[in-house]
Amino acid sequence: MLYATETWQSTSFEKWYSEKKADIDDEAERIVTAAAKIIRAEIRDGNYNLKSYPTKEDIVDLDRGRQWIPRHLQSFLKTIVLSELKQSSIGHFIVQSA
Repeated sequence: MLYATETWQSTSFEKWYSEKKADIDDEAERIVTAAAKIIRAEIRDGNYNLKSYPTKEDIVDLDRGRQWIPRHLQSFLKTIVLSELKQSSIGHFIVQSA
């Protein structure tokens, strides 16, 4: 089964790479869209309580707050948002909204 997954991932990557755009703006848009799809899929695969918003303590305690923010979303937020508290708050908002 591992081989099938690796083959699928390799084929998917080759297909994605073959569709590379010549225009840098079009290619940037394609990359951002692909990243958003990966993050959305990771959020939807997670097990979250979407009936209540995290408490103030959950948000202020950054380690506890990050526990339910998907790994790729955390990487994305660390790249564009400097404040760890804001990363956590925005991450919670995105997961609740997705």
